[in-house]
Amino acid sequence: SLPMGKGIPRSEIFVTTKIFPRHYGKESGTKMVQKFLNELGLEYIDLVLMHQPSTFPLLHSDCKVQKLSQEECRRETWRSLSEARDLGLVRDVGVSNFNVAQLSELHDAIEEYSISAPIAANQIPYNPWIAKRQMDIYQYCQTHGITVVAYFPLGGAFQRKTTNMDDSDDVESSSSSSQQQHTTVLQNIAKSHNKTVAQVLLRWAIQKNVVVIPGTGNPTHMQHNLQV
Repeated sequence: SLPMGKGIPRSEIFVTTKIFPRHYGKESGTKMVQKFLNELGLEYIDLVLMHQPSTFPLLHSDCKVQKLSQEECRRETWRSLSEARDLGLVRDVGVSNFNVAQLSELHDAIEEYSISAPIAANQIPYNPWIAKRQMDIYQYCQTHGITVVAYFPLGGAFQRKTTNMDDSDDVESSSSSSQQQHTTVLQNIAKSHNKTVAQVLLRWAIQKNVVVIPGTGNPTHMQHNLQV
């Protein structure tokens, strides 16, 4: 059940959802926003994201029926979400996993077709181990006023294992020398501030002007996440 049923004001809840590629296209996008509202019992959604830049080749969608290019498909989907924003059904519209070229192309389409909704957010992996192309996306977003929303803010499974998120003193013997150095640095920073390694990584991202969305069902970890 939604938290509003437990006495939490709607204004204190930020609802984000995504449109999957099979529902890309102008008509499908419009229908999905209404479907989300009906299913959630809400008057508006705070943020709707396009799940990824491209539709799947074998997946049915309005874009495929209309024989739209990937670029045209993104544009028409964005138009539908922008119109939903104009009607007050959506507060902001964003994307997920868009690279620099795709963000730039969408910016051009917004200007060329006088689409009202700006790109509010781009949800991407963001942590100290991201590749250069991900850092380029981060830099583009910072320059153009697009909020970066970080998934994997603690790194992937390998990083979480080799940096010992439980803050134990044992460094994985199978990890590389460079990874062991990273482990030691993170643990030393955590100990010097009386924090966990996970808290250090979350704080690092926040100080980089990034929104972090760590997922946990552990009440202790939830408490730690609020203390960064």
